[in-house]
Amino acid sequence: MFAGNLNKAMEPFRAKRAEIAAQPDLVPAVLADGARRARAIAKMTMAEVRSAVRLPRQSPFVFCFFRPSMRALIQRVKTER
Repeated sequence: MFAGNLNKAMEPFRAKRAEIAAQPDLVPAVLADGARRARAIAKMTMAEVRSAVRLPRQSPFVFCFFRPSMRALIQRVKTER
């Protein structure tokens, strides 16, 4: 009885998963679109923050001198663009 009810309740989730699995390019495309939209929002938010605290826009390369681990991160970001 419980197993039957559980299987019945899970049917819509299984159907949706099968639908998504049939489109292997869908998930990366959705994630890329979300990342693009999040970057745009973050850019506006950071502009507001910098303005509010009167912080000038600085190049990320300034931080490379203080945190060597940033070099690898910046290089990776530049190659992903």
